[in-house]
Amino acid sequence: MIDVGQNSILYEYKRALDESSIVSEADLDGVIIYANDKFCEISGYSKEELIGQKHSIVRHNDTPNEIFAQLWSTIKSGKTWHGTIKNKKKDGSAYYVKSTVMPIFNEDGNITKFISIRVDITELYEMTDIIKAQTIDSMTGLPNRVKLVEDLKKNSKVTLALVNIDGFKDINEAYGHDFGDKVLINFAKELKQKVGEYTLYRVGGDEFAIVDGCHLCTDSFSFVCSELLHRFGESPLIVDEFEIDLGIRIGAAYLTENPLGTAEIALDGALESRTGYLALSNTGEHEEKIKENILWVKKIKDAIRNDRVVVYAQKIVSHSSGELKYECLVRMITESGSVASPALFLDRAKKARLYFAITKIVIQKSFEFFSTKHADFSINLSFEDIANKELVRFLIAKIAEYNISDKLIIEIVETENIHDFQLTNSVLEKLKNLGVRIAIDDFGSGYSNFDYIIKLNANYIKIDGSLIKNIDTDDNAFNTVDVIVSFAKKMGIKVIAEFVHSASVADRLVGIGVDYMQGYLLHKPAALEEL
Repeated sequence: MIDVGQNSILYEYKRALDESSIVSEADLDGVIIYANDKFCEISGYSKEELIGQKHSIVRHNDTPNEIFAQLWSTIKSGKTWHGTIKNKKKDGSAYYVKSTVMPIFNEDGNITKFISIRVDITELYEMTDIIKAQTIDSMTGLPNRVKLVEDLKKNSKVTLALVNIDGFKDINEAYGHDFGDKVLINFAKELKQKVGEYTLYRVGGDEFAIVDGCHLCTDSFSFVCSELLHRFGESPLIVDEFEIDLGIRIGAAYLTENPLGTAEIALDGALESRTGYLALSNTGEHEEKIKENILWVKKIKDAIRNDRVVVYAQKIVSHSSGELKYECLVRMITESGSVASPALFLDRAKKARLYFAITKIVIQKSFEFFSTKHADFSINLSFEDIANKELVRFLIAKIAEYNISDKLIIEIVETENIHDFQLTNSVLEKLKNLGVRIAIDDFGSGYSNFDYIIKLNANYIKIDGSLIKNIDTDDNAFNTVDVIVSFAKKMGIKVIAEFVHSASVADRLVGIGVDYMQGYLLHKPAALEEL
């Protein structure tokens, strides 16, 4: 029996729900039998127009039939359905809702009706456009790497050259970063003039890309590259009346299947070339790179066999409480005793099918270490990890063995490579049911968007270092981070900022409400035994 006090509490719960969410009830045929005021306010329909109609009255044509088939299959089986749906208002405009639909049972256990609770997330979907709009480099005004990758997805049969300034770090150290920025701006202007009808991108730091997407003439493209080498090899660049001698190197890919990757290989080769220029047009010219990869595979196998794959960790600090978390990072100790970063061996390990062995080592060593510590820690998993059933079984078994679920955070890396969200969510749901938390890594880079957060139901997002490192000097970066933090707060998600390398960056992050910070200002990665 429910007393008056309980009735009062239930009424307050219902009132709070009605004021914050779209609530409706439907009979077993899907006909609306109740609609709250919020439903009317958002959809533009009156209660009289809604009641007696099916929910298809607000259905948008963009939402696939499969979504609704899955919804009905789930709730008719007595389970609760969660998902995101694009709906249509009475005036024809679209709105997005994060929905929870559940069956209501009578005392005999039979379904009598369905209740739907939805939250309007239209504003959050619109915020995605702000991230996607970050395709222009704020310093030079040129399209950036994100735009280049986007354009290559549309047309990959191009001729592409990467241009890199040799020793640009020395210019920054000798003259300061402000002057270094002026060098880049003037350099970009000269490149723009020289490349003419080709498209110029700034892909990062002191690296630029020249693209011929129209197959104009390979001889003309080669001539432009030669002219650039001659120009900067013979004459200084004038910056604020100073003469700056610049050396450049160029790596080009002529109509290859992977122009950016091939150009990067060519650029590495150009460093050793007497001319500072290397062009690749077929796989035969990759022979040296293949030999190098074979050598590295031997090194990786030897490191795995001799327990030289190790785990480092970097502190993640709460600026408000001082609470510490740790991100676990893989390293490899070479035969000579030097520490190799994952950039040198991880991609090669994937191609040699040694990647999962390394992931297992990270899981084993990090779990063993942190099982005796009073601190949360994270490990990185990719879609490849999540899709590997054997690895997932190993992970779950180790969570149970070390009783560590309440400390563990899984960072999902390379979210743009997730092509099966149903599988991903299924695995993550198993982990969350064990008490594991989920973080999305490198948010704000490449094609990461707000939809990923909604689909993956993350507890944390880690804002990519490419945005954080210039937040104290770049208004575009600051505004983008501000939008991400605002979005996260609305969703009840904690925010971690990576690449915090200076006090001025940290101050700006504190000012906009970032929860945790990570970077060399606070702590450099160290071996577990050194923590």
